[in-house]
Amino acid sequence: MPIGWMHCNLDAFQAHCKAHREYWEWVTQRNDERYQTNAQHGRGYDSKNLMHTLCLAASGTAEYLEWIPATRRQRVRAEH
Repeated sequence: MPIGWMHCNLDAFQAHCKAHREYWEWVTQRNDERYQTNAQHGRGYDSKNLMHTLCLAASGTAEYLEWIPATRRQRVRAEH
């Protein structure tokens, strides 16, 4: 009669090892100044990536407004 059962999920273990290795590669290659800036604000996000996202959103909005005919654009702006 067995006293215990052991199960090994090899796929999950290999995925964990890969993620662990990639994380430590990233740690050695990261921009320390950028990392310290993000750590100092303590918000849990990368401020450079956030600013890039905001710029893309703003440029997309500007392009969309240029695409809307002028009469419709005035109506949309009046509702907001």
